[in-house]
Amino acid sequence: NPLAPLALAVPQTATVIEMGRYVVVGTAGASLWDLLSNISHDYDLLSRHRLVFPTAVYFAARLSAFAFVLLSAVYKTMPVKHCTTFQIATASTGVAAIAATGLLLFLRLAAVYHGHRVVIGVFFALYLSAVAGSMTTPFAVTVERLGTTDYCVDTDMKPYAVLSAILPMVHDMLVFLAISSKLLCNSTRQVPTIRTRLRSFFSGKDLPAFSAALLRDGQAYYLITALSTLALVIMLCTTTLPIGYRGLLSVPTTFISNAMASRVFRHAK
Repeated sequence: NPLAPLALAVPQTATVIEMGRYVVVGTAGASLWDLLSNISHDYDLLSRHRLVFPTAVYFAARLSAFAFVLLSAVYKTMPVKHCTTFQIATASTGVAAIAATGLLLFLRLAAVYHGHRVVIGVFFALYLSAVAGSMTTPFAVTVERLGTTDYCVDTDMKPYAVLSAILPMVHDMLVFLAISSKLLCNSTRQVPTIRTRLRSFFSGKDLPAFSAALLRDGQAYYLITALSTLALVIMLCTTTLPIGYRGLLSVPTTFISNAMASRVFRHAK
């Protein structure tokens, strides 16, 4: 169809653009499903619990992640005309989602390490570095219009774009290890053998119900987000891939990380 916008691109570029559209639209559907399927739980958080700071951060994380996914879908599929402005606005909501999601994890760590100011201070600095890494995203990608249309296409990606994935991944890993070690140390003091602690870490046995639930939720969160983020890092670092493919997993990874962190928060509540 010579009147279709993708007819203005070479076949390889058109394939990349179309694949990117499939991914963001699919992620938008998953994000909407996650939002609607948990709306009763979110209502309970507002109606049955006092609105404290962590709960406000939870809702900020949920809304910013949904806005990021939705704007990404619009950016990929609609004629937005002002490509650079729209791309920066979209990436900024992604930064907000990563910052709020990371803050949820940090607040969880601060609760577990209550009274340990040095540990909390170190991890707060680590959290700020993860947010700073994500803030490179709005400036790491160059965009332009697709031919004479108002559709947008990515044309270049700076090497430092990978920081937006690596630093949050390192933060999540260290938070997971710190919380898990603290839960195990507090709960297995009566049987402090290495074998028992390893069994408790992998199975949750010998732990109180609440500690075991926190540990399992943390394991599920880190396993799923680590795999998706690792795939994103690999693709970002593979410079032989087309620009559209290198950032293909950025939207799904942000959504998955937010959905899992939100799930951990709801279960803890």
